Amino acid sequence: SDICRSLMRSSHALQRLGLSDVNMGLGALTGPALGELLLSSRYLIALDVSYNMLQGQGAISLLEGVSVAATSAGRLSQLDLAWNCLGHGPAADRVAEALAAVLSTCDGLLHLELSFNSIGPADCMTIGLALIGNNTLWGLHVDGNAAILDADGFLHVLPDSKLEMLGKAQEVDPPLVSKK
Repeated sequence: SDICRSLMRSSHALQRLGLSDVNMGLGALTGPALGELLLSSRYLIALDVSYNMLQGQGAISLLEGVSVAATSAGRLSQLDLAWNCLGHGPAADRVAEALAAVLSTCDGLLHLELSFNSIGPADCMTIGLALIGNNTLWGLHVDGNAAILDADGFLHVLPDSKLEMLGKAQEVDPPLVSKK
């Protein structure tokens, strides 16, 4: 959160910010600080906060900032939230609702990376329903959650039985995972 406050004071023309794999989100201060940074950074185009621990109220606070920064009031068009913990904890459904609100209202968001957040079927359905009215998102990535995108870009929620089969297949033959 200290770095976000420093950036708010000193970098008004910030366009891209990469905070991947810096152990953010373990406390309650990171999400609100990132949300405030988004609100104050009128020129920010891309935010990468992948490979952290964002979840719960912290993720919701971040997404509240995104909901302003990715509309005509801001310029945010690329958001990478991969490999966080958005689907974990008692507030996972509220995080999905905040993501759905972003997808419903943010006409400037062109690319959203949500892979490997353990987002469950009900929460993927919430996100999927918000996508129905979204005509501006060009890229969406959901690997490692309870949904898949088909070749036409439609989100399909996986039933629990398919999730169990995928989990067993990964135990036997885990996929190679690289950071980028």
